[in-house]
Order: sequence, then C-alpha cells, then structure tokens
Amino acid sequence: TAEELATMHGDDERVSIDTLTEGLRILYRAVTDVVAEGGAAGGSVAAGGPTGQGSPGGPP
Repeated sequence: TAEELATMHGDDERVSIDTLTEGLRILYRAVTDVVAEGGAAGGSVAAGGPTGQGSPGGPP
C-alpha cells in the first residue's frame, strides 16, 4: 500500500500481515528449491563457497 511504501526502510517501517506472509512463502520456496536441486552440495558458504575455496561468486 502507499502507507507501507512511505515507511519502507525507515525508522518506523511497517508491513501488513499479508505482505509478510507472501514474503515468507517466497523465501521458503526459494530455499526448498535450492535444497531440492542440491545447491548446498560440495561445500558451504561458511567454508568459502560451493567449492570450499575463495568467496562465493568471486575468484578462488
């Protein structure tokens, strides 16, 4: 809504329950899709990326 847009990223940011629920559904779907595709196989972000070397998206 216009009211939500006016408070976006402000000190008093507010979102509706419907907007929050939809955002959580999108995030849940994204995470489950990555896991189902084996996106975490071969290493982890904590280890420096999918190969375990370097930073994610950067040079090894």
